[in-house]
Amino acid sequence: MMKALEKWAADELRSTNGQLAWVSGSLYERQEAYRNQFQELKRLKSSWAIRLNTIFFPMKKIIILSFSILSFFLINSNSSFAQDALRTRKEVKLQKKMDSAITNLEESKEYLEKLRKTYAKSVKKFEKDNSKGKLSPNSVSVHAKSIEKQRKKIEDVKKEIETLEKYIAKNQV
Repeated sequence: MMKALEKWAADELRSTNGQLAWVSGSLYERQEAYRNQFQELKRLKSSWAIRLNTIFFPMKKIIILSFSILSFFLINSNSSFAQDALRTRKEVKLQKKMDSAITNLEESKEYLEKLRKTYAKSVKKFEKDNSKGKLSPNSVSVHAKSIEKQRKKIEDVKKEIETLEKYIAKNQV
């Protein structure tokens, strides 16, 4: 057996002592792995009561902690935390929608102002170029269509703003 070990060590360019150390380390790692697997199997074979206790005992702590926190909020009902906790899910969703509607309304108003400025510049430039006779009939048609498209966009944004304002007024708390 020693000769086989020496030959194996020579094949892997190790000393015999190094090969023995490697083999013993490898055997130790395997032994630990088997021991861990055995402990896991032993744990899994344990009775249902122990398994249920290991599952539900941490949950008991969480449930007790949750009730104590909830009772703290209920006792101190003046706190904003208690008021938030007592809100219904529907109220929270409605408030989120209202916040979103208000943000959209502000953004739409800003966008409307930009559209109006662009529209005014386009009309002014068109009238100036047209009065000087710089535009061909085809260019007049193209500019008129562009200006009409801008006007329609302004009307659409106005309708959107009106809809948002009605929604906010209807659902305001």
